[in-house]
Amino acid sequence: RASIKSDIDVVDASMQFVSELLQNMLDLQRSSTMEMKLHVAPTDILKDVFEPVTAILFMRGAKVDVITECPKNLIVLTDRMRLKQIFLNLANNATKFVETGYIRLRAEVKNDNVCMYVEDSGPGIPAHKRGFLFAKFQESLDQLNQGTGIGLCVCKNLSKLMGADLFHDDSFDSGIPGCPGTRFTLL
Repeated sequence: RASIKSDIDVVDASMQFVSELLQNMLDLQRSSTMEMKLHVAPTDILKDVFEPVTAILFMRGAKVDVITECPKNLIVLTDRMRLKQIFLNLANNATKFVETGYIRLRAEVKNDNVCMYVEDSGPGIPAHKRGFLFAKFQESLDQLNQGTGIGLCVCKNLSKLMGADLFHDDSFDSGIPGCPGTRFTLL
């Protein structure tokens, strides 16, 4: 039974990967040609985005602390599903690299703008790869080549479609010695 369950788990994980890959490719095409329709509605950042993303990360076996920092009742008009898609992709990417410390989903209001972040205490992104982060089919950032190279491009396109900007913050420091970390900002 254990062997069969193990085989089923491998098949299930493979099918999820194929499904996510196909969905990302469709989203990449639709978002890059601005053909994607957004469903804008009031969205509670904490309850509708951060908490579901955190739950999914734990269900997928996140091995570090996943922290949420967000004012209560921070409501924005946006496409809830697409915003969740962006944060799930960014946070899921962080789980591939962070071995100690945290992944933090954070939101704040600055100068009447909502700023949202995915921050982690991973090894950081090498300087020579930062210029290509949002390129289509970019080389995987991890040594195991776990990515397809389209997730960050889809996130960037979705953010543009929603009238926002997604970028990597080179100045971020996780505060954990030997772990510079990474911060993506959606503004």
